[in-house]
Amino acid sequence: MEWERLLEADRSCLLAFNGSDSLFFDELMKVFTSGITWLPLYVGLLFVIGRSHRHLRTFLPVLAAAVLCVLVTACVTNLLVKPWVCRLRPLNDPLLRPLLDTVAGVASSDYSFFSAHAANTAGIATFFSLLFRRRSMTLLLIGWSLLNCFTRLYLAMHYPSDVLVGLLFGIVVGCSVYVFYHRWAVQNGMLPSPSSQNHTSSGYDVPSIKVAQGLFLLCIVYAFCRSLPVLW
Repeated sequence: MEWERLLEADRSCLLAFNGSDSLFFDELMKVFTSGITWLPLYVGLLFVIGRSHRHLRTFLPVLAAAVLCVLVTACVTNLLVKPWVCRLRPLNDPLLRPLLDTVAGVASSDYSFFSAHAANTAGIATFFSLLFRRRSMTLLLIGWSLLNCFTRLYLAMHYPSDVLVGLLFGIVVGCSVYVFYHRWAVQNGMLPSPSSQNHTSSGYDVPSIKVAQGLFLLCIVYAFCRSLPVLW
């Protein structure tokens, strides 16, 4: 009975986040939830690493750690947990679907628990926040991850519990990979060192971080521009 109450609360919370009467916001959430939308941000993160690690021997380990975050979160979510739990996505649940505000063109045949979007973005956000040690960038990455999580609820692709577990798992993975990388980098003298006020306390180039932040804003502008035609 207690489990049923939790599931009912999960469904009720989803309905509070799901959809709207706006075609513009429907399209905007579809654009935001697409990984392609955020390619400039990923390029910006690589640019920051490249500016602070001028040699391949120090650049590649950071890149490998970032990729490891994505691989672990994606593989555990999609290859292990989802096939094991077999929880239908909200929009595929025949009992719940009539209550949902579904968005045209949004569909997926795989399972819901837990959210790979939440896990992936939380893992990336956690890893790079610990890596850069720049408050403004940390807030931006947290906001980016939460925005992606919101789109999954809005589009009825996941339940709130899917997103919450995904976030927690991503944070654990991001922290674990960072700790492993940091210890290895310290032992092998691979960490950048701050040489001026233009570097963060962890040695990363501040002007390049601002470039990455600008590319994030470009992603936001692109998403809004991409969504405007539905109003015409």
